[in-house]
Amino acid sequence: MKYYLAALASLLVLWQIAAYVVNKPYLPPFTDVAMRAASDHQILLRNLASTLARIAAATTLALAAGLACGLAASWLTERTSANLLKALILLTYPIPHVALLPIL
Repeated sequence: MKYYLAALASLLVLWQIAAYVVNKPYLPPFTDVAMRAASDHQILLRNLASTLARIAAATTLALAAGLACGLAASWLTERTSANLLKALILLTYPIPHVALLPIL
């Protein structure tokens, strides 16, 4: 446990030093970030709740779709399910693979 705390403290010190060395607006010092998080904690909590609700909804939808597809694949004959899966895979070929990266 103490090694984790030492590693965390080291990272925070490195962040602080890097922020002062770089001195750019996109790398604020840790102390500024901590003070801003403490002063705006209500906004942070509201946004966190919204994000977690979206993640829960997406996970529920994905689990339901995956369960439905899995049950359908198990109830169909092997040849039918193989043909359906092959058709679904072939439908994705025209889509550039780079466009699918955000889905992963």
